[in-house]
Parts: sequence; structure tokens; C-alpha cells
Amino acid sequence: MQREYAITCNGVRVGTAYIAAQGLYYELMCVCKMQDGVLRVEADCVSRKENIGVCIPKDGKMVIRTRIPQKRLQGLVGFTIRQGTEKQWVPLKRGEPFPYLYRMKDAYYTYSNGVPGLLLPVGEGQDDFSVSKTGK
Repeated sequence: MQREYAITCNGVRVGTAYIAAQGLYYELMCVCKMQDGVLRVEADCVSRKENIGVCIPKDGKMVIRTRIPQKRLQGLVGFTIRQGTEKQWVPLKRGEPFPYLYRMKDAYYTYSNGVPGLLLPVGEGQDDFSVSKTGK
């Protein structure tokens, strides 16, 4: 049996999630209105949020189709869209203190021209420190 959930972004409905049980997994398809930027779908569960993935453009809509273990969606309430943010690349230098510890939760370890660093989200009120920025 297939169930439908509203997908919201800032309290506004932007799409529908279709979910059907298949053994120990859910077959999940999310269809949203076409929007600019990266759209990341999250499942809102009673005790936490579960990352579902990034929507891709298909036939004039943003779509994601995936399978996810049922135990990861226990207490499912609904789905929300989180739009991508601008990222800032910060090099890691041996022996120097790292001033961005407050943003480590959302960081990704990467290399740029052979130099190790972190890709951090740029937030309001946070210093730029004149490091390189990448696209969304």
C-alpha cells in the first residue's frame, strides 16, 4: 500500500513524497516543483531528521527515487526540503589552530590542488577570512 506525504519548504507545500513498504525497505519517490539551486530532501521523524538525498531535474520537476531501510524512518511525520548553501573552502595547515570549529558539523574533507582542506557552509554573521569560495 502506497502512502503520500506533503513535502514542504519554509511551511509551503512544494511537492509530494510517495512511500511504499517492500520487505524491510521503503520504496520512496519524491516529486517537487522545479526550483533553482540544490534541493535536499529530509524526512522529519519524531526524534530526528533523516537525510534522503538530492533531487534531480526530470521532465520539468525535481525528483528523487530511492530505497531506504524502514528502521531509519521510524516515527515518520513528513518531509521537508532544505536548499543548498554556498560553500567556503578552508585549507588545513599543520600546527596552526583551526578557527572554524563551530562549523565542523556540516564540513566535508576535500583536496584543492593537492592541498587538504574543509568545505564549510557560509553562514550569516560569520567571518570570511578571505579564503576561496566554491559554487553551491
